[in-house]
Amino acid sequence: MQKDKSFYLKPSKIDLFKLKCSQVFLYLCVVFFAISICINVTYSVAPVYGKSMYPTINESFDYTEKTQDYVVLNYIKTCNKGDVIVAKKTFEGDEENYIYVIKRLIATEGDSVEVDSFGNIYINDVLLEENYAHNKQALSTKFNSLKQNIPELFKGNKLIIPKNQVFYLGDNRGNSTDCSNYGPVDKQNIIAKVDYLIKSGENFLISIINQIFKGEKI
Repeated sequence: MQKDKSFYLKPSKIDLFKLKCSQVFLYLCVVFFAISICINVTYSVAPVYGKSMYPTINESFDYTEKTQDYVVLNYIKTCNKGDVIVAKKTFEGDEENYIYVIKRLIATEGDSVEVDSFGNIYINDVLLEENYAHNKQALSTKFNSLKQNIPELFKGNKLIIPKNQVFYLGDNRGNSTDCSNYGPVDKQNIIAKVDYLIKSGENFLISIINQIFKGEKI
């Protein structure tokens, strides 16, 4: 009985090319799918409401979408002092009763924080340069009240940040509810770092590209 020789025929160059293309296409699909998952897990875009970060964010704020700024959040990047962050603020220890706030990380565990009568901040006795801060002097009154509320965390006029806690403030010191009102919070409450700021009316992609190439920091 004669064997069927069709099983031994070599594929043509066209068939090999088609096979290679299909393999490359499948590979690209897998890569694209993996990248999409990573981006969706790592980043998100969110609008910012309120004036607690004025003038850094919502500089032209007038309660309309046309003047509302957006931020790009990074959920896996390590947050450092000076970064704008998003944190979960709970009320009366109730984990189900919370809001998300956007502030600037000022100090971390072990740091000493001191505020003079002009609202200038000293971290570990070093003046903090804050070209972003608005209405700085309002912080002085709030900080003095904080000392009355939690004297156990103060050494003289210096607030000592406890272990595993952080201290954040809004850039608009006179119109921000933050750690100057309720004291340091658990660092686990920080959920994201703000990587990019999209001003109202700006194109998202162009704005991000410009910030990347200019190396701008919020």
